[in-house]
Amino acid sequence: MNIDAECFTIKMTHGDLWSTAFDVRYAIIDTIKTHWIKHQDRWKENEAERLNRCRAMFFALGRPDLYEEIFIQTEQIFKVYNEK
Repeated sequence: MNIDAECFTIKMTHGDLWSTAFDVRYAIIDTIKTHWIKHQDRWKENEAERLNRCRAMFFALGRPDLYEEIFIQTEQIFKVYNEK
């Protein structure tokens, strides 16, 4: 049996959206530390869907800076790793 979601709507409270946005952000950062650290040239294209979801949530919350911080943190993580 195959179940395919073609389109759906999720309704969340303001607090749920904050929690979900940070959950996605933390998942991205953790994956960068544990996997993409060794594949630095491909992380953006492979994480594009998660980045887009995270972007949409933080922009909807009026905090695009929290989305943009992902890239700042990533640069710092890569810099520390590459200096070793």
